[in-house]
Amino acid sequence: MLKEVELLVKGPNLLGDLSEEFACHLSMVDCKSFNDHAMSLLVEIEGERAKEMIHQLRQSPGIRRVFSAKGDSRKTLVMIVQDSTPFCLSAHESGAFCVTCPFKTENGASGKEGRWKLLLNDAEALKSVGNSLAQRGVSMTVKDVSHAFHDDLLTDRQKEIMSIAYRGGYFEFPRKNDLTQIAAELKIRPSTLSEILRRAEAKIVKHYIETMQSA
Repeated sequence: MLKEVELLVKGPNLLGDLSEEFACHLSMVDCKSFNDHAMSLLVEIEGERAKEMIHQLRQSPGIRRVFSAKGDSRKTLVMIVQDSTPFCLSAHESGAFCVTCPFKTENGASGKEGRWKLLLNDAEALKSVGNSLAQRGVSMTVKDVSHAFHDDLLTDRQKEIMSIAYRGGYFEFPRKNDLTQIAAELKIRPSTLSEILRRAEAKIVKHYIETMQSA
């Protein structure tokens, strides 16, 4: 049975460290593999020192290229090409599906931790994630394990947005419209749209896998 697992992870987190250093809020909009050794991230950086953070990001090890869109002084949309991270490599190797991104950090009693939600097929996949992270210097603690039911697959809002994204060519290859274009049509932030789409996609994947397993 496909499970949604929430993990607390501790390890190298450049984006989280810089967000904390420059007092900026970072939202993950989208991510994809760039090649076998690198990936591209689309993030939204918001804060009084956003430009300083982007400048420091360009100078940081592991960062290959940084492209920033024109925005106001507090909020900027940024595309980052960087070396693949331990989190992304571990998810790929274990066949996991990311529901949320671990790059945002939180301060808790046990120190700096990132929260990461994944869809995993079984306990072996979770063990594989843990082993892969450990080999790359990242520790993890399982916070919660749950699974979704078919009768509440998508909310009305998720159905509406998925339909608009589909009609707009977001799911085509190559895409006719990207997240920023669809978000502008919906009058919401790209990071908000990304979160809604990720959660809806996760539910659909769960439904599909569980249907195959029960066939």
